Amino acid sequence: VSAFVTASQEPSVGQRRTTSRQPRQKISKTPLTDRWYGITSPDGDYAAEFPSEPNYRKTGPDERGQIYHDYQYYDRKCKCNFQIMSYKLNLSPEQQARFDEGEQSKGSERLALQSSLKQGWRLLSMKELPGNGYQHLFMVPGDGISKPTVYVRDMLFNRGFYVYSIIFTGATRESLFGPEARRFFNSFKFTRRK
Repeated sequence: VSAFVTASQEPSVGQRRTTSRQPRQKISKTPLTDRWYGITSPDGDYAAEFPSEPNYRKTGPDERGQIYHDYQYYDRKCKCNFQIMSYKLNLSPEQQARFDEGEQSKGSERLALQSSLKQGWRLLSMKELPGNGYQHLFMVPGDGISKPTVYVRDMLFNRGFYVYSIIFTGATRESLFGPEARRFFNSFKFTRRK
């Protein structure tokens, strides 16, 4: 299952069970003065801002036993999709003892890239980021009729046994670095030490 969702498609959860109810006691949402909303993840390990209150969905466990946390908001005005997805790797004690965060980060990046390319996405650029991260820029070709071409910027990080994907989807390549995208990516902060 791809970790990325375009503005024109619904998230695919495959065989994962879906719970759309929000655990109110664990998620902090704060309306910001200029209408952006602050969120804190259910585990308290990151915070971010969305243009408005995002939808939250918890899915899983999947075939690997992983549970996913997904925040998503589509802004009709800018035709942009804002998404943060995170999950904890389900590792055996033996795997945990041999765990190498840098190697896991490279593996997560390869899997995400392969999944996106399999779906017909075109990689425009990729770069390594500090803190075991990667950034990809993609073009997702439309069909010329009802499905428009969209552009995706994602940042993927590994921290300990957790994987985080911060995704912005826009109608133009320029929107990937526009004010909405800049604010969204700049707002993402890890709030818990490794």
